[in-house]
Amino acid sequence: MYNLGVLFILQMQMEKVFCLFIVLFFFNQAIGQKDKDKAESFANEAVELLQNDNPKKAYKKLKKAVKFDSENIAYQYQLSYAYFSAEEFNESLETLNGIIDQEKDNAMVYELMGNNYVMLDEFKNAEESYLSGLNKFPNEGVLYEELGNLAMMDKDYEEALLHFEKGILKSPSYPSNYYKASKIYCSSTEEVWGLIYGEIFMNLERNTERTKEISELLFNTLKNGVEFHGDSSISVNICQHIDDSTNQNDSLSAKSFGQRVVEPNMLKSFVKIDTVTLENIDRMRKSFIHHYYLHEDTLFPRHQLFEFHKDLIKHGHFEAYNYWLFMMGDVESFKKWEKDNKSQWIMFLDWYKKNELQLTNESAFHKDHF
Repeated sequence: MYNLGVLFILQMQMEKVFCLFIVLFFFNQAIGQKDKDKAESFANEAVELLQNDNPKKAYKKLKKAVKFDSENIAYQYQLSYAYFSAEEFNESLETLNGIIDQEKDNAMVYELMGNNYVMLDEFKNAEESYLSGLNKFPNEGVLYEELGNLAMMDKDYEEALLHFEKGILKSPSYPSNYYKASKIYCSSTEEVWGLIYGEIFMNLERNTERTKEISELLFNTLKNGVEFHGDSSISVNICQHIDDSTNQNDSLSAKSFGQRVVEPNMLKSFVKIDTVTLENIDRMRKSFIHHYYLHEDTLFPRHQLFEFHKDLIKHGHFEAYNYWLFMMGDVESFKKWEKDNKSQWIMFLDWYKKNELQLTNESAFHKDHF
């Protein structure tokens, strides 16, 4: 049995060991934090180098960041992206292989892997990478977009549309699938869907070069889809599709949403209009919403886009919205309207910042819903 002196000495030794443990713990924590700070500093420098189009110097910085914080998957992804930007695709893939399938990976890892394979002309591997990503992240719009891009490379536009529109269904707030679907439809016989998808895109991605491109495309598509004849009659041709879902035993073909709803209401709305201008587009679209909501039944389904139009009309902003939406089709007319309606334009912009078009998986605007 220990005497009191021995117990006292043992207690002192245990306290010293405990104190040493505490010191070492915090010392290691301090070193760990210092390493993470270094890693963050190198990563920040790399981002700036990438922004200045210097990927080779960037990946040298990122290799140091990974060295000081190897558990941070973001640094490894950035390193892979820097290799990709430097056109060192095999190095990029090698880096990605170290982080793919980890719990902390994300859709961008699979997208970048696929993009590397595309650059190496290994398209089957690219497709498998995107599909692997969708297997893990089934609601990621960017992966559907990349599959659509692969189909576009083969000029298989129908296949591309399947992917873009699946992306719209799964990720309705992701803009690029609307953008690409709109461009395909506006160059087809089904311009109605190009007009709808293009408008939704502009609501999701405002004030970019792509927004300007789609604004002009919408104006020209609408202008080319309406014909004014000498006898004062009007024809609208933005949809030729017959509904494929008609019962095979039925000898009659069902009309599509464009033929059943959009074109007839556009014809009614173009009464006493003889040319497509920004002013007349605004008049037509106001009238269209009026006619659309005269029918509260399943033939005229409610949707968030049309509800948004109603809200714009209610708050007195639909005219400004329409001028913004189609302005690149006639920039001079837009500038004149803006100059003459400055306060109305400013009030619209203020309202529009606070009242965005809301799209969810339940309200995704997809042609198969109609």
